[in-house]
Amino acid sequence: MKPKPRYVVVEGIDGSGKSDLTVAIKKCIERRDGKCDAFKVPSFDGPIGKLIRNVFDGEIQIEDKAMMHLFAADAIDQERYLFERLLIGNDVVSDRHNAISSLVYQRPIPHALKTVFDVNSLHFFRRPNLLVWLDFEPTVAFEWLQKRMRDEPKTTDRKYKPTDLFQLELCRERYQLAMTVIGESKWALNQLTLTDHTLSTEDMAQEVCDRIGRPSTVHRATIQEARKISG
Repeated sequence: MKPKPRYVVVEGIDGSGKSDLTVAIKKCIERRDGKCDAFKVPSFDGPIGKLIRNVFDGEIQIEDKAMMHLFAADAIDQERYLFERLLIGNDVVSDRHNAISSLVYQRPIPHALKTVFDVNSLHFFRRPNLLVWLDFEPTVAFEWLQKRMRDEPKTTDRKYKPTDLFQLELCRERYQLAMTVIGESKWALNQLTLTDHTLSTEDMAQEVCDRIGRPSTVHRATIQEARKISG
């Protein structure tokens, strides 16, 4: 019997350090337990993810309702990959989750939150074993984003448009509301909120690894078996 894989999702406003923490968690799991895959949401590399990227970059404009369904479609596009990696026994850590990003970034108003969540839930997104929320002050994230623009004006892999402080504060409020909805629905199996931005990325990653604990055991499929089962 092989270890049962875990699925970890890292969430937070832009500039909170999600990407760095995702990489650090991957390395921590690999040092302790074995193989781990990491990916970003939206995918940006897939056909649907590229369309979302074009919307973010301002190259095309679509209605908010259409964007909601694009996020759901992108998640479906990624489900096969996620299912295969977990089935062969690899842990997976994700920089964002489509359903949660939909709740935060599609400009929902309180009475529309349930609609956004229901649209994504209809696609039976895999529930994370642990949802990590980096709940840092927007001013901290804003300073980091401004520093990145100064230090890496030409090295970013996409059109990077600076986010103003008001947008970060608004997104944090939406995260608070989204996490309330998620908590009440018990959608995530476990949740961990990190609020101390002074902790090193490595220390935060270690706290995550300690929270998910050692894996239990389950049959581990081959990649060929996984692809056959996933259709």
